Amino acid sequence: KSYGLAGLRFGFLVAQPSMIEQFLKVKDSYNCDALSIAGATAAISDQQWLRENVSKIRATRESLQSQLTQLGFEVIPSQANFVWCTHPEAEVKPIYDYLKENRILVRYMSYPNWKEGLRISVGTDDQISACMSLIQSKV
Repeated sequence: KSYGLAGLRFGFLVAQPSMIEQFLKVKDSYNCDALSIAGATAAISDQQWLRENVSKIRATRESLQSQLTQLGFEVIPSQANFVWCTHPEAEVKPIYDYLKENRILVRYMSYPNWKEGLRISVGTDDQISACMSLIQSKV
């Protein structure tokens, strides 16, 4: 995710030979095309860009968590490129619906025996600002 290659599927496996044999039984015969290999190679080669991107994601995530907390949300601490939050007093489904109506896509999550919540991906600062403005108007 930190390489910013959304939609590009590329991976590799380091494992014991017996495990590799099992993976080869189900592996697609054309699973890495030339474009994927070129993109992944270029991304892996630019470690400076990766460090800068990770730094931006961390800063934006921390800002997002702080803003949500200030609005009374309970935020699960995150090291990922998203945060999960719920609100002890407000229903989050109407907030999700309002964001969706305004073309801000987050994930609404509701599971048995668990609080409903929102999974908000860390986007650009401008995207987070737009999202938070709408959330603030609904809380």
